[in-house]
Amino acid sequence: MKKIFPIFASISVLIIAFSAAYYFVIFLPNKEKANQEIEREKIQIELQKQEKERKGAEEESKKETQKRMLLQSCLKKAADNFTENWNDACEQLGRPKECNLPASWADSFNEKLEGEKNDCYKQYPLD
Repeated sequence: MKKIFPIFASISVLIIAFSAAYYFVIFLPNKEKANQEIEREKIQIELQKQEKERKGAEEESKKETQKRMLLQSCLKKAADNFTENWNDACEQLGRPKECNLPASWADSFNEKLEGEKNDCYKQYPLD
């Protein structure tokens, strides 16, 4: 019986040592790798989300810029039409371009200009 106790004690110490070695050499590093992989995936998802938001903001900005350009083009066309109509009326009266027109004519041209400008703002609203 005295000889068996040291053998069991030695085997118990070896089992404990192998268990500790397994825990520190195999289990913990694998657990740490898994945690790092999970963290890496979280970061990747966050980066993708930020990239998507950035692209969405850029696209929105492009659309807004395009809207502004279309609005400016429309307003310029309305102003050009106004100037052309005004000068044609001056010519019909035998006067030079950008002349003073009778008040009723001027009011009519101004109303038409305002109507065209309002149409532009309706067609290309700025949010």
